[in-house]
Amino acid sequence: MPKAKYKPSSKLKSIDQLSIAKIVATRLGMSVSQVVEVVEMEQKITMQHVKNNYKVIKKNYITFIPIVKPGYLMHSRLDSNTYEVPERTTIRTKVGQGFKSYVSDNSSKMPDNICRFVDRKEKDVKEIKPLTA
Repeated sequence: MPKAKYKPSSKLKSIDQLSIAKIVATRLGMSVSQVVEVVEMEQKITMQHVKNNYKVIKKNYITFIPIVKPGYLMHSRLDSNTYEVPERTTIRTKVGQGFKSYVSDNSSKMPDNICRFVDRKEKDVKEIKPLTA
């Protein structure tokens, strides 16, 4: 197995969701349990929409794209049997440009609206045709 090309810094720090909830609660004058409830609700709604084949866009932050892979028949070379592999959904994630630029550039200012929740079915997105000259 090849070695990883990039490794995280040995000085990497970490923070968990509860610690972030405590910071938000302190800054907004809310209770920690209220903040945790809001965060968990947002996460569950995101997961439900992705499971229902919605593309979930959190503008400039992250995008979740469900990819439905079709089922197929697989012929095993080990036991010469044929197996049916069912249709399955995988998730592609893309980190937003606003998030990337803020993290990578030490002099950048955090955008005011870093996150916006938009959901729509991938099938409903209209294809944009290029203009021909």
